[in-house]
Amino acid sequence: MMHFGPYSVPAYNDQSFVSKMERFAGLNYVAWYWYFISDNIITRNIPFHSVKKHHIQTYGKDFNYDDFIPMWQTPHFDANKILDLFESAGIKYVAYPAKHHDGFCLWDTQTTGRNSVDLGPHRNFVDEIFTAAKGRDLKMGFYYSNVEFYNPANKPDLARVEKGQAYNGKESQILQANLIFNSGAKPINPYSKKEVPYTGQDASITDYASQIFQPQIRELMKLYNPEFFYLDIGGNEKYYKTNEFLAEYYNHAKIHNPEGVLVNDRGGDITTHRDYNTFEYGVGVRTPPFEHVLPLQRGVMTYSEFQENFLDATGVIKELLYLCSEGGNLMLGVSTKADGSIPENYPKILGNVGKWLKKYGDGVYDSKNFPGYKAKINDGNFYTLAKDGSLWVFYPEKTKKVIIKQKFDLSKAKKVEIMGNPAAHTYIGKKGGNYTVEVPYVQVPYGEVNYGALRITF
Repeated sequence: MMHFGPYSVPAYNDQSFVSKMERFAGLNYVAWYWYFISDNIITRNIPFHSVKKHHIQTYGKDFNYDDFIPMWQTPHFDANKILDLFESAGIKYVAYPAKHHDGFCLWDTQTTGRNSVDLGPHRNFVDEIFTAAKGRDLKMGFYYSNVEFYNPANKPDLARVEKGQAYNGKESQILQANLIFNSGAKPINPYSKKEVPYTGQDASITDYASQIFQPQIRELMKLYNPEFFYLDIGGNEKYYKTNEFLAEYYNHAKIHNPEGVLVNDRGGDITTHRDYNTFEYGVGVRTPPFEHVLPLQRGVMTYSEFQENFLDATGVIKELLYLCSEGGNLMLGVSTKADGSIPENYPKILGNVGKWLKKYGDGVYDSKNFPGYKAKINDGNFYTLAKDGSLWVFYPEKTKKVIIKQKFDLSKAKKVEIMGNPAAHTYIGKKGGNYTVEVPYVQVPYGEVNYGALRITF
């Protein structure tokens, strides 16, 4: 998943709030910058919130969020280089941000002038990415925010999800998110309290769902034939009518995407159709099929100039294996800098991830969770069932013995292989219900992935 927009210009996030609930509420998301320089239900209780303080010190009280739009210039954005990097990392699908919560569209939409073609960089990023993806082994879809922070055409009384109608688990957080986005707040200068223009949108737009949401997602469907939609935040199905769009989307796919299309569980409320579940910082459903959204730069989905803490390649693979062993997918959050350039450490981190997946990917791609096995992030080993029926055991490589603690019956195993080291001698012993497999100790080079794998064929 990529996030990229005018919020990439300040590229600032607040790392002082780290609880799961606060993270879900966006307190350290760069893309929520506008919300956290504003007066709202959260920031009015945090008068010295560092985002507001940073904004005043850096840009001043007369500087509005939309003043970032003309500053957002992207001379180094290269769609082919970005997708080359993704492919080198073994990534198989890309959720490109058609629009985030600030309402700024990254394609040449006919619904509003609030877009990257008419304003700012004057580029159609969606078109550039989807054109560059042709002929590649990548599934292409969209991240699209159902709602906008401060669109003057919002209808809060119609759009809010009612109690008992939240689209997935942790209802209190979902309801709070809907209150945040459906408060009826208008775009204002947070210091003078004066209303400011919603740049690019004219006064003829008076109803958000019928004039923005519904026509925009239909535009994206017809122009780009996406293979999936990752919708976000949701809202009252009776108002947004997402199900009506999804019926059109599935029928459209019969011609344009006959292999099928998918939509996640954040498109509306509990009555809205979904094909898979999503999970993000403790909020959501981890029941297969599900997807966990995790940023490469810790705590932020959009590149931050103020956050130096990144996952390394081992951290990415550990999370991937944990999710695969539960029957889930990993949606890795990455993004370019404001000027479109790729952050300096991305190629090394993602390159090492891809190098490892070339070696062990058969135990990851199209794998399933082992029935009855409950994965834990700190178990040490992770287990998957490959599509050929073999059991894969992933283990930290700095060891001489792999202890398989789960109650797997290996008595009928025909072959045990140390993947990537076919000449290595393998010994299996059993003691106290556990199996022990002797493996060669490997000193993993710095930055590379510290996981090896056994393949057990029955």
